[in-house]
This record gives sequence, structure tokens and C-alpha cells, in this order.
Amino acid sequence: MLEVRAHAFGKGLFALRPIAAGTSLFGEDAWVDEAERRSFVTLTTSQFDALSPERRAVFLRFAYNTGTDAITGTFHPEAVRHPTNFTNHCCDPNAGYDGTDAIIALRMIARGEEIRMDYGTFSFSFDHAFSCGCGAANCRGKVMRDDWPTLVRAGLRLPAFMQKQANSAA
Repeated sequence: MLEVRAHAFGKGLFALRPIAAGTSLFGEDAWVDEAERRSFVTLTTSQFDALSPERRAVFLRFAYNTGTDAITGTFHPEAVRHPTNFTNHCCDPNAGYDGTDAIIALRMIARGEEIRMDYGTFSFSFDHAFSCGCGAANCRGKVMRDDWPTLVRAGLRLPAFMQKQANSAA
């Protein structure tokens, strides 16, 4: 259903066939094998903040929150192989959480279309370093740790561990 292809920014995840809205695409933690899983580590926010700028940049490439004070990522980007790790950001995503930890198609996705999520739905304790150039009418330009309340009000869902915060923000 999905494949990784070369992309202007490195690699991206693309649909091999049309995908109906609501279709489950993948889970939050998907690995090719045990070696890839072991290359990922979880840091507290204070451990992350203590990283040198160079190490933080490497870690952020595949980082996501797995708890309000838990950031999972890798210092070994060469070990990352599972296609889901190549889902790029968009401020107007076609994929997102279903309210648990499954990622679903938010709308019909055409064959050949890139699968993209809003990184603000899984980045709660860190800001992303890149400048967004997604081209969406609602492009924020940056993905910041405090984007999620606005995204919830706009109808996007968050991972299961964030549901209490999401319900109070709505």
C-alpha cells in the first residue's frame, strides 16, 4: 500500500494505490527488525535539552513524543529503515492519529500521493528545527511544541497518552 521514494528533502512515503479515508496506515511504533528498534532511545525533556546542538539535530530527525516528558528518537539515522519513519510534515496533512496510536488516512489519498502528517500532533516537548515549506494555505512556517491545542481545535487527533490534555484544550 505504501513505499518510500526519493524526495526533494531526502525520502518520503507514497501511496501505491488509492487509499480511502479512515483506512489504517500504520501504528506509531513500527520497526523493520529488532536492530532498528534498538537504535531508538527515549530521553526525558531535560536529557534532550542537555544535548549539544549537533546531537539534538541528529536525534530530532526521527523524534516524536511517546509521553509528555518522553521523547523517542535515534542517534543512528542510518539504522532507520521502516517506511513509516519517512512520513514528512505538512500543515494540511492527509494522515493522522485516530485518537489512539494508529495512523489513518484523514481523507481520500490518491495513488502516488505523498503521505504526510502534521508533526505538531506528536511534538509536545520540543520544537522542530526546520522551516516548513509545505505550501498549504494554513502553513505555520515552523512546528512548535505548543501547536497541538490549535490542531485539536481544528479537528486533528493526538496519540492516546495526550487525550487528557486534548480534552481539556478542546
